[in-house]
Amino acid sequence: MLVGFSRGRPKDSAWTHHPRACPDAVVAVAGKEIPVRARELLGSEYEARGKPLLDFWPGYSMAERTARRVSPNFELKATN
Repeated sequence: MLVGFSRGRPKDSAWTHHPRACPDAVVAVAGKEIPVRARELLGSEYEARGKPLLDFWPGYSMAERTARRVSPNFELKATN
């Protein structure tokens, strides 16, 4: 999962525009390249899967309150 944490700024981090526009990417894990597709978690799915991640580190939740918006969360799924 990727979290678009922007330290309480009122706008999303600049990098979050890329997976929205071009969701296909390649990540490297332990030296192996894996093709993935990013998908933003929204609504009830955000609450169920993204919110626990934000609750794990209080800084994320504090930043959301300061920014008065939710931090975008993206799920990455292997496409191969």
